[in-house]
Amino acid sequence: DKAGALALLADTDCDQRAAVLAAFEAEFADHQDGNIIDTWFTVQAICSIGGAPAARARLEELMAHKCFTITNPNKVRAVWAALSTKPSVLYTPEVLDLLGDTICEVDQNNPNLASSLLKMLQAWRQLPPALKEDAKRVLQRALDRDGCSKNAGEIASVALAE
Repeated sequence: DKAGALALLADTDCDQRAAVLAAFEAEFADHQDGNIIDTWFTVQAICSIGGAPAARARLEELMAHKCFTITNPNKVRAVWAALSTKPSVLYTPEVLDLLGDTICEVDQNNPNLASSLLKMLQAWRQLPPALKEDAKRVLQRALDRDGCSKNAGEIASVALAE
């Protein structure tokens, strides 16, 4: 299965990686089932190659891709939701900062999705001290944003109060 092979190869630092990702993108970017390209987004989003700076750059690249739309919940989930399974990628200052930007942008059009993204930070108190502060800042920023939705505000305030 192409998607399974892609998932294995996407987090492997090897010469074939870029070519396989490009071939999958070329084959499925314009496919009538737009969800197939979501796999391509997800396997790259959770990739740990290159550490935190590379992760942020990769996420920014994915969100700038022609198939990504911030107002499409499936695309946002494809890039962000699986990161909760990869704490080594999600819980870095660079990625948390970008997550905060994304939550604030998504909240303007889709409060349910923004609150879902905020739930990724509910266990922020269990993080190491420096990351704990970064995660707390994201929650506070979402809560303090002018126009913060009721949904996002509830999740952020509960997480901060716990």
